[in-house]
Amino acid sequence: MTTDAQNTQRSRRGLLVAGLGAAAAAVAASVARIAPVSAANGDTVTVGSSNKGGATTSFTVDDNPALQGTSTSSRGVNGFSTSGQGVHGESSSSAGVAGISDSGNAVHGTSTSLHGVYGQSSGSGGIGVAGSGPTGVHAASTNGGYALDTTAGRVRFGGVSGVAKIPAGETQLEVKPGVTIDSKTLALLTAQHNNGGKSLWYSTNASDDSITIHMDSAASDDVLVAYFIVEHS
Repeated sequence: MTTDAQNTQRSRRGLLVAGLGAAAAAVAASVARIAPVSAANGDTVTVGSSNKGGATTSFTVDDNPALQGTSTSSRGVNGFSTSGQGVHGESSSSAGVAGISDSGNAVHGTSTSLHGVYGQSSGSGGIGVAGSGPTGVHAASTNGGYALDTTAGRVRFGGVSGVAKIPAGETQLEVKPGVTIDSKTLALLTAQHNNGGKSLWYSTNASDDSITIHMDSAASDDVLVAYFIVEHS
């Protein structure tokens, strides 16, 4: 004969077992939700995990960024490759990769053995690397090497270099190179032919950003003078 006390005890035991079972199921579900270290093609991308697949993961969004990374103290987006490009950007009508910063480097490249930043253009009039701003491109060497080095091809300085012609019978010529002329301006002058040993020098005019090339005496023929405008620190 079963007493009420025995029924109550069994009922409590059943509730305890059911509760333990529910707790175990909850733990199992939680473990299942922990980000896997890898995932196969077709699996869901899990936040906070390492996802691995054998095909490209693609995002397509209309009129908005397809993918955005934000960090409060580290990189917003990080790319890594053991043999290829860590990050590759491509656009048919705009910048392939764009960087914007309020206080740091907009684009920063570091390499232990090759180029920190490398630019290439396949077009006949294209530019591999271009810079614009108060200082368009800044180069510095930290180990006594070259700040600027060219291994092939010519160097072209548009605007700040050229050839001026002092007409026969004249002793000076004003040149406007198209850059700011001030007290730091230096002009390198070289006669392009034998000018009879005549001396050349220059003066600057900051009010109209020009230099005047002087010759100590007039020549019977035109005198061609190459100039190169630089600025000292």
